Amino acid sequence: MEVRERIEAVVGSPVRTAVSQGSGYTPGFASRLRLADGRGVFVKAASSDRGWLVEAYRTEAQRLELLPLAVPAPRLQHLVEIATRHGSWLVLIFDDVGGRPPRRPWLAAEADLVLAAVRDLSVALTPAPAGHRWERFVQEFFTRTNVYFDRIAELGSLPDIGDQTRSLALAGLELEGVTLVHSDLRDDNILIDMSGRVWVCDWNFPTRGPIWADTLTVAIAMHGDGLNGDDLLARSGLVSPADEEMIDGVLALLLGYFYFSSSEAAPDGSPFLRAHQAWYARVAEDWLRQRRGW
Repeated sequence: MEVRERIEAVVGSPVRTAVSQGSGYTPGFASRLRLADGRGVFVKAASSDRGWLVEAYRTEAQRLELLPLAVPAPRLQHLVEIATRHGSWLVLIFDDVGGRPPRRPWLAAEADLVLAAVRDLSVALTPAPAGHRWERFVQEFFTRTNVYFDRIAELGSLPDIGDQTRSLALAGLELEGVTLVHSDLRDDNILIDMSGRVWVCDWNFPTRGPIWADTLTVAIAMHGDGLNGDDLLARSGLVSPADEEMIDGVLALLLGYFYFSSSEAAPDGSPFLRAHQAWYARVAEDWLRQRRGW
């Protein structure tokens, strides 16, 4: 009750209804609130017993302030820190843009809609906004690539292409770029509103990379759901022939990351994360095999 009362005081109206949002793999509170005065807000919250999530939400709030208005991200209204008798909470209160995630399996029409929005997003974020020293995409996620592939070799997950994939991944560590990329773009971080506008949520890990990086990461699931990943990349208009080898390098990096992560114990509060990562690993492997003719 203490947290609810503070939220109501900050937004200036009692909460009438709350609809929890079930997508995603983070164990924090996420809910759409309908207020007595007719307004709606979206609230994310984490308690101090999950300190890593509190820091992730705090980082997200800081990064959102640096995004240009052209970026279709729900805007943060309030960041609230609440001390209760049972611990502290960090609460982020956003505009509620409404809408729903894309349907799964991916439909061609919705994939085209999302990819067009991602193209516009990537152009708007080139070059990356000033005001922060953005980490390189590969530096943020893939510094342990050799460890990942050592585990893959131990598990026998890629018996015929393990060495080639490791070499591609290590070459991918040279990836550079001047675009700010979301870095974790997938269907549960996307909303399509009633007008057909696409919104991109959960800016926890923005990094600096090539202009096609977000298109590649969101296209992995589309490829896994039966669409042709190479056609999707080609239609984006963001990929040149000179990028093809580095795209394979990034797919190899992602494959290694997902295979390794899926072999770890399930984290507290996120029982489905490892299955999600295992599926992404298999899809990235399938796409890479097709592209390399393996």
